[in-house]
Amino acid sequence: MDDLVRELDSLVADGVITREQAETIRRRMVARGRPAGRISLGTEALGYLGAVLVLASGATFLGLNWKDIAVAGRLGITVGVAA
Repeated sequence: MDDLVRELDSLVADGVITREQAETIRRRMVARGRPAGRISLGTEALGYLGAVLVLASGATFLGLNWKDIAVAGRLGITVGVAA
């Protein structure tokens, strides 16, 4: 919440918004219980879980089909992963 207050103060000092507008924004963010732009821990965990599943499925697919991929394709995949 301190980041929000600092950012609002900066916007007021730059003349972008008025003090009243900054106070209205601050009250709304406090009413929500968390600053804007933050996501819940559960949502973040689901994002990481999804990324792990995508990587695991890609690795499984490549592992099962590695012998059927041409040499140039294997070289390209290896260089791409290493980069």
